[in-house]
Amino acid sequence: MRILVLSNMYPSKKYPNYGVFVKNFVEKLLDENININIVCIKGRENIKIKKICKYFIFIFKSIFCILRNNYDVIYIHYAEHSVFPLALIKVFYKIKKPIIINAHGDDVLSNSRVSKIVYSTIQNASLIVVPSKYFYNIVLKKYSNPNIFISPSGGINLKIFNSKNSNLISNDNIIKLGYVSRIDHGKGWDVLLKAIHVLVTKYNMINIKLTVIGCGNEEKDFLNMIDNLKINKYIYFLGVKKQNDLPEYYRNMDIFVFPSYRAGESLGLVGLEAMACGVPVIGSKIGGIETYLIDNYNGFLFEPEDYNDLALKIVKFIKLDNIQKKILIKNSINTSKMYDKEIVNKKLIHKIKNICENFYG
Repeated sequence: MRILVLSNMYPSKKYPNYGVFVKNFVEKLLDENININIVCIKGRENIKIKKICKYFIFIFKSIFCILRNNYDVIYIHYAEHSVFPLALIKVFYKIKKPIIINAHGDDVLSNSRVSKIVYSTIQNASLIVVPSKYFYNIVLKKYSNPNIFISPSGGINLKIFNSKNSNLISNDNIIKLGYVSRIDHGKGWDVLLKAIHVLVTKYNMINIKLTVIGCGNEEKDFLNMIDNLKINKYIYFLGVKKQNDLPEYYRNMDIFVFPSYRAGESLGLVGLEAMACGVPVIGSKIGGIETYLIDNYNGFLFEPEDYNDLALKIVKFIKLDNIQKKILIKNSINTSKMYDKEIVNKKLIHKIKNICENFYG
């Protein structure tokens, strides 16, 4: 089987976690000795003219590879942008290949001009892959395509993300919180910083340490808010870290905070990675987060954008005794096992093969 993979997101040296699940997906296909041809945009680009140039090159290369016709299936990550070359070709040329579209979140929720152009291509895809049951219902309602398959974003590599060499419960007096995500609008970094301010000023919790890993378009606003709230000494901003280095940081956290309030938060692998490392999660009661974060079982849910509620849930965790914390930790680890990448990807590859067999008879 030969697969042409198109994606407008893929890791680069500077941005090693940008679209990392696409990279993991490709590597798993290669492990299965599947022939892959990938066209992608590596890393982020903040300079507009350079970003436009990258997209033009991406569109041109995608069209060229599609017209070469030396593949059995087209697999597309990030529908709105990566489907565009295909939508252009279909105006003039009938593509007699199965098309599989992997939707990740906002890429199928947009109502932009581009999304309207690619709507028909998504609507008539041989298969739409979504990360969670939550997003399954959203995509089904918008596209009315019955061929939808749930596959949680490549799953978690439990050989890397695990609780080995971890104390699980810290013996020191420092309350270690963690945030691993983009510093972009809707990701909730602002909600988290305000919650830290509440914990320090209202609850007098001066033994808090928040480790922040990530980067994004709102990094300047992030740093300014830290200064304005006067919480500098409680925040450890580490920037971007490679995926393979993340377990070490997770294992040093007492609690992982997932404060996103994006409607397009279709799953959120970082929460599951933390759980795999034995770290319970406090997350927004929204989207895909709710599909694996169960209140009082493997962490706590709080109302989206409500930093006072987030602060209360952090206090609630801190007040737990060690036995209660160990139960949360055990349940977190058990939850993560259901997202083992070996199982997840094996099911997805089997589904891709079935699509090809049914298409070609």
